[in-house]
Amino acid sequence: MSENFSECNNGLSAGQGLTESEKGWLAGIWDGEGTITLAYASKCVLKPVVKPHISVSNTNVHIIDHAIFLLDKAGIKLYISTHKGRNRNQQDYYSAAITNIDGCEKLCKLLKDYLVGKLPQCNIMLRFLENRKKNKYQNIEDVECLIDVQKENRPWKYTPKSSETKRQIFLKGRNKDIVQETGKPVSV
Repeated sequence: MSENFSECNNGLSAGQGLTESEKGWLAGIWDGEGTITLAYASKCVLKPVVKPHISVSNTNVHIIDHAIFLLDKAGIKLYISTHKGRNRNQQDYYSAAITNIDGCEKLCKLLKDYLVGKLPQCNIMLRFLENRKKNKYQNIEDVECLIDVQKENRPWKYTPKSSETKRQIFLKGRNKDIVQETGKPVSV
């Protein structure tokens, strides 16, 4: 699916910052072409882990190159990949993704005042990241953030039953951790 997967960061300090117009440009690209989401990421279905994922994709390599340049200038570490079109009618496209907590937090704080369409997802991401900083172990609040961001990203797919299923899967896999942390088992 992806080729030429690489990591990019030129070591510039975040203090060098971006101009207001550069922040606005990035926010516009993220509003139109980007994703701010949380997802389950685990090799073990019984112990899911909620992870942040912020990315932008486009078929125009110059747009992605400029986004990479600005993120690099802001000191945000990212991954770059090239994806082949699925069939002869689909163009190849390029992606820049941020999956680490520090990078996601830095980007959300950078773009928060400029986002329009993705502002709710940005606020949920910041809530998730704050919870991750406060708690050593993942907890039910992480799953609530996951559900909230999925409601924003795909409201037509949201059902109360699907949310309850996510909570139950998380609690079943985390019962041992919760018992260690609180001393009380969780009823599932």
